[in-house]
Formats: sequence, C-alpha cells, structure tokens
Amino acid sequence: MNVLALFNIKGGVGKTSTAVNLAFLAAQDGLRTLLWDLDPQGASTYTYRIRARIRSREGDFLHDVDGLEASIKASDYEGLDLLPADRVYRQLDRILDGTADPERTFAKILRRFEKHYDLVLFDCAPNLSLTAECLFACSDALVVPTVPTVLSLRTLAQLMKHTKGLRKRGLEVYPFFSMVDARKSLHRNIVAYAAQERLGFLETSVPYASAVEQMTVRRSPLVQFLPASPAAKAFGQLWTEIRERLQGRATRGPKRSRIRTLLAEVEGKGSVPLSPTNGHMVEELEFKLLVRNEADFEALARTLRGEQGASLPAPDRQVNHFFDSQKRGLSGAGYALRLREEASGAKLTLKGPALRSENGLTSRPECEIAVSPSQAEAILGGAISPLDVLERSRPDDPSVHVARRAVGQEPLRLLGHFVNERRKLGPCPLDNGSQVTFELDRTSFPGELIEYEVELEVESQDVGQARRHLESLFQRAGLPWVPATSKAGRFFERLQLARPDA
Repeated sequence: MNVLALFNIKGGVGKTSTAVNLAFLAAQDGLRTLLWDLDPQGASTYTYRIRARIRSREGDFLHDVDGLEASIKASDYEGLDLLPADRVYRQLDRILDGTADPERTFAKILRRFEKHYDLVLFDCAPNLSLTAECLFACSDALVVPTVPTVLSLRTLAQLMKHTKGLRKRGLEVYPFFSMVDARKSLHRNIVAYAAQERLGFLETSVPYASAVEQMTVRRSPLVQFLPASPAAKAFGQLWTEIRERLQGRATRGPKRSRIRTLLAEVEGKGSVPLSPTNGHMVEELEFKLLVRNEADFEALARTLRGEQGASLPAPDRQVNHFFDSQKRGLSGAGYALRLREEASGAKLTLKGPALRSENGLTSRPECEIAVSPSQAEAILGGAISPLDVLERSRPDDPSVHVARRAVGQEPLRLLGHFVNERRKLGPCPLDNGSQVTFELDRTSFPGELIEYEVELEVESQDVGQARRHLESLFQRAGLPWVPATSKAGRFFERLQLARPDA
C-alpha cells in the first residue's frame, strides 16, 4: 500500500482540489483508494457528497480503530472510499500530544487499512503541526501544490528544510506548480526557472481555471464532469507522473533535491531570477488584425507604401504544416506544432496557449528551431517525429516536456497545411524612437478560403505607441479595426480537428 499526503503550509493553493481529483483518478486506474479528509474544514468530504462525521467517542477516536473503520463511506465512484472530516480534528494535536508515541498511532491505523486499500491519500490541514509530522512519518511521499510566487517558493523551501531528516529516511517530496496563471509573467518565469534549474518539481503544472471552482458547486471531481478541460487534463498528467514515481521508488536510490539552492536564494543570499535564461521558449507579442477582402488589402498596402516611399515587395511564400496525435493531445493542451517551409529554409515551431488576447493584441509562448532540408523531408515523410527533433534540440525546455506529456506515446501525424504569402514593410519609426515592421499576409486555407490580415510584432514597452500608429494607419486607409485569432486556430477550425483557440 502506498500513502500520499497532500500538504502545504499555506492554504488556498489547490490542495483539496488536487486530493479530490487524484483520488478519483487512482480509483479509475483500478487502485482500491481511500481519501482521508483530515482538514477540519471538510472540503473533500463536501465535494464527495458525504456527511462530515466519524463514529467514535470524542478524544478517543484515534485509538478506536474499529470506530474509524466503521466511519469509512463509499463514494459514488467504484473503488473510492472516503474517511470524512470531523470537527474533532481541530483537537488532533492535543489528542496526539497525550499519547506515548504519536507516530505509532497513525502507523497502527494504516496497518489496518492495508488489507483493504492499495492507496491512502491524506488531505491535510494547512499548518505545520504535530499531526502533520506524524503524517509525514508514515507517508511515502508528500504532494505539495505550489503557486508560482516567491513567497510560495519560500514556504516550500522551509518545508524541505523541516523534512530533511525524514527525506534521508526515504520520504519523497513531489512539489508541483498549481493555479498557474499563464497571463502573469511572474508565473511563467518562475515555472521556467524551476525547470531550468532542476529544482525537483514535477513536470506537470495545473493551470488556474474557473472550472476548478465548479467542483464544489457540482460536488464532483473536475476530471469526472469536465474531462476535456485543460485543468482536468493536467490533473490526469499529474497522476500519471506521481504513479510512475511511486512505482519507481523501489528501483532507484535517493535523489538529492536542488531545492537547497532555492532556500539560499529566497532567504536573501541571492535572488530568484524573474526571467528564464534558457533562451528557448520566448513570448511572442503582436497585433493581429483582419482585412475583409482584396480591395481592403490593397488599400492598406497603398497607405503603407506611401509611408515607406517604395513599391510593395514581392511576397514570400510560406507553407505551414501542422502535426498532432490522433486524440489531439497537443491542441487539447493549447499547443500548436508547425513545420514552416519558406525560401530561407525550414523552421519547426511549438506555440503554447494564448497568454493575452485583447483588442487585437495577442501574446503566446513560442519555441522555434531551424531544421535542415533533409530533416524537413524526413518529418513530412513520417520518418522522424517533429517532437523528437524538438526534444533533442531543446531537452530542458519546459514547453517541450508539456507537449510530450500531452501526447504520451501516441505517434504524431500530419494534419494538413495552409499557404501564406507574406509581404514585409519596414522598419517604420515610432514616436518613442523604436522601429517596427509590418507584415501583410494573404492566407489560403483548406476549402479555398482566402483571408487577409496585418501583423505587427512589438516589444512590451512599445505596445502603446504601436497601437496608436496602427490605429492611425487603419483610419487613413478607411478600414475597420477587426482583431484576428491565430492562423493555427482558424486552420484547425476549418479541419474541425481541434479547439478554435489552439
């Protein structure tokens, strides 16, 4: 039997939502699972529609193992039972303090459960207490949801320092990033930094999502009522990663964590870098605006040509090939994998979920590498996987790890392609002294659909100036301001193979 404790010194980090979903997923995997809700707030108990009460005399329930066992309730899902919360848990430290050997008390209970269950999960209260130390002592691993902020990292570092002795005796700690808001640069950069520095975090991160909050409304695990949502898929990947680590415990030696480096940094001996330094995944920030037809496209081109004082250049032809698995794991996780062929060569690009999308301004992470003509031919011919090529070139890039986990062992296949004709005009000066280049695109999608748009990639400090310049340009050309979604999203929409926002 394996024992996991869902724990964090801080509250409000996604601990209970993780416990509820991991317990459901473990049961779905065929493990006889018990979720013990040791948090007096009883959120796990409430979510699973179970009354918060144990059958025992107050103050003696830990020694009344028969009473505890009788208090276990079956959930609505096969293979998953729950030992509910109770108000008496507020007195648990006092009760344990009155026993001769607090750690042995929990060990005795778990020995009774061992004949009935393959996995026990503790949903722990958010404080470092005598109860927590007893749970640490009888657990195989701590699963620690961590919001990607500096104070949360500091709390995690304190926990690692506190459990140093237990970790030498075999306790493992599985921190992972939870409630990740990809719109926040701090969140993105801390996640990237932790992956780059190999601080011991699980590869899976769970995004911030309003769907998670619906669990207590529907009183059901997210992975049960909304399995296709990004957060539900992340919980699924998280469970897979934890299960693999538990299975590997017996075959590997102790792994020394680099979290000590983080502890030194957050305690003032250094500083946590607030931007990734691996140079792989970068944030692409650009304005994307649709133009209605050929006439509007030419009007915009004439206006731009007047600014440039030169003729419109000949277009560069780009052929964009897209890949995904049969089950569309990449697009389901918000990623798009593309091989682009053009006169200057071929490039392999992995784009992540949109980080920002407002009034024509979009932002998304992007990892791009150049590939040789022979590599491009092999990728298009199915001889090699484009994701394998990315992994070899960018082995430490967290986005590539996420993409790999999204597709698992399922092979990638070529979905199709669209052709883009791009004209570049620039550089054009802005009032603040910066320069930008306009890109005019004529795109031929499947089904003989042709669309036109203008793109303007900018630096974050130039957003305001660039917007005013672009608005003036459209006004002088007599064109409406129509924000565009990504070409990849529109391509998938045409094929009906993935979400429109992929």
